[in-house]
Amino acid sequence: MKTHLTTTKPLTSWLEEWHQHQEYLRALDEERTASAPTSGSSLRLLPSYPTTSTTEGPNVEVGQVRVLRPLPITGALDLRPVLVLQSVKESESWICAPFSPLSEPAHEGEWRTSLAVNDPRLSVLSLWDSAEIEGTLLVSARLVQQVDAATLSAAQSIWSAWHQGTALAESLSADIGPRLVSLLDPRHKYTAEVGGALQPWAELRRFTLKKATQYSAAADSTLALAASPSGSQALGHSYRLGEAGLRLVITLLSPMEAKLRVLDPAEHPSAALDGGSLLFADGTQLAFTGSELVVPLVHLAQGFAAIEANGELLSLRD
Repeated sequence: MKTHLTTTKPLTSWLEEWHQHQEYLRALDEERTASAPTSGSSLRLLPSYPTTSTTEGPNVEVGQVRVLRPLPITGALDLRPVLVLQSVKESESWICAPFSPLSEPAHEGEWRTSLAVNDPRLSVLSLWDSAEIEGTLLVSARLVQQVDAATLSAAQSIWSAWHQGTALAESLSADIGPRLVSLLDPRHKYTAEVGGALQPWAELRRFTLKKATQYSAAADSTLALAASPSGSQALGHSYRLGEAGLRLVITLLSPMEAKLRVLDPAEHPSAALDGGSLLFADGTQLAFTGSELVVPLVHLAQGFAAIEANGELLSLRD
């Protein structure tokens, strides 16, 4: 960040809050470790999280505060509020910035907002830790509020100053954090520990289905699909479904969606899974209609199991 602004704001309150936050994280980690299962399936079918927006109407737009839903399969276990800063139209994604877990800005890449009036979790915006998020994830993220034009402009200015070295208006200096001046500054540790807050969501930005990996669940085998970045959008995949000679064919429709078709041994569409569903590793369940199902890639990439209309789990094999 190329700015000559200086500040003499004390770090005492920030350091105290940071130490308290570290203690909280240690306690939380101990609790999760103690409650972690010691055995069971490699593919855990976790409790369901809603995947549709809880608000009607508005599409994703800059200036919105939305709450990203947990992605347990990637280790993102908590809700994550973000501010939508910019549109990246060529990839149908958006640059978003997370909010700091603390109520004081750590350094010049963090900004004390006025949004804490409505929600204290929105006190400080971490513009230095922004990431590009797939539009599909934001559509399903709960819309909290739309910030005003002045707030959005200020956030974009601080983002540009940090990431692109543009000049920062003097009027914004009072609400950003103190400059990092020493390699021994404890805020370097903070940056290292909290940085990449949006990576679990950013990594699900572009997909192609690469290969199948077998997992064990009860007495049946289920399927998890591995995802990797690729420009290919026409790659097809086929898997044996159950023991009746059926095939499950997956075709990529776009960088965000895939079509799944059930075919019989004669390669004709089969309604064998009509009324059945796919159960994804995050607990989401989507139902088949006839022989087809269109699925967002963010779900497929997490792994899934095929379930008949009677509730029986079908085997899936490469």
